[in-house]
Amino acid sequence: MFVADGARDILRSERRRSFAHDYVDPMVAEARHLGMTDDQLIELLRERAQRHE
Repeated sequence: MFVADGARDILRSERRRSFAHDYVDPMVAEARHLGMTDDQLIELLRERAQRHE
């Protein structure tokens, strides 16, 4: 199978944009609704990320 140079990076970049739109933006909005600060949300993400290392 032939793949154009840079195709993987382009696809990854698109997936990151989609991830931000589909998951991160709603999560930030919900955190705001719950009265969470940026620092609280970041700490929560760090705690959860450690579970998956």
